[in-house]
Amino acid sequence: MIRIVAQDRHREPRRGVAIYQFLMDYYNTKILRTVMSPAGLPRSLRSLAITARAWQLAMATVAGCKKYVLLVRMLLIILLLQGGCLFYSLSGSSLSKEAKTFTIQEFQSKVALGPANLAEQITQQLREEITQKTSLKETVSNGDIQFDGVITAFKYTPIAPRSTSDGATASRTQLSITVQVNYTNIYDKDFEFSKKDFTQTTDVEAGNENTQEATMVGEVVKKLIQDIFNASIANW
Repeated sequence: MIRIVAQDRHREPRRGVAIYQFLMDYYNTKILRTVMSPAGLPRSLRSLAITARAWQLAMATVAGCKKYVLLVRMLLIILLLQGGCLFYSLSGSSLSKEAKTFTIQEFQSKVALGPANLAEQITQQLREEITQKTSLKETVSNGDIQFDGVITAFKYTPIAPRSTSDGATASRTQLSITVQVNYTNIYDKDFEFSKKDFTQTTDVEAGNENTQEATMVGEVVKKLIQDIFNASIANW
């Protein structure tokens, strides 16, 4: 029993070392985030790795020393609030901390088919996606990041029949929409792109195109918006 108590007393300095090491590792990760070039991992992945490492260190500290739980929690709160960087990484964003605003020019359409407000739908949903997943504020012009684009294809194509739940085989028709997008980022020129095509599809049982078009368009637009966001802000 005496030997055990002695060992416990010797653990106390080690606990302090663990806390110190956690602080130093957090400091080093901040330096790492600053000096790594865009040619390395995407920023979203770097930030996520940094966050995971900080969490791992925190959990290791808690496991070895319960009396420092409060301190670790405080450190994690500071980490979460640090410049909004975790907000971006958890939402999948790779934006520079300097970026504050965005501008979306109304999308245009070069297709004769589809809803008359299709371009408007894409513009509005991209606006909502950026607003919900980042802290950027919209501005009418000259935003830190800028989008514009044009719908270049809207078409229905017959595809291979598919078995239904009752074992029957039904013909299918596929809806495909293509959008060509320009993306400008004044702080991260390496992430910009011009006339990049994004195409998404969905399908429905043949003969139901007219009655299901609104639903199909909604599904495809949602996929397109996610693709555009991932290719630009998230840099996936």
